[in-house]
Amino acid sequence: MVLWIVVVGFAVALSLFFLLEAALDGQPAFDEATVLRLGIAPSVLFFALCGPVMIVRAGLSPNRRGRRSRWPLTALVAAGAWAGLVGIVAVETGRLIAVA
Repeated sequence: MVLWIVVVGFAVALSLFFLLEAALDGQPAFDEATVLRLGIAPSVLFFALCGPVMIVRAGLSPNRRGRRSRWPLTALVAAGAWAGLVGIVAVETGRLIAVA
């Protein structure tokens, strides 16, 4: 059950990330340009829901010197935990909509 919640969280994060990437005509990141482009409230929602994707991208991408990051496992564990939280919100929201 927990694995499926994490999978749902990553699915929600990936879908929203790629939707906003297409809408913004650029790659969003944890930076000031994304906040200025979206506004404060939408960027908080974006960072909360798409954080696992951006953490995995940051953890697995090369740094400025061209070397791989030293913390890819930490990034994957943090992204998995964050995706689990997003998955819980998505599953419980779907359950509330189905009941109502």
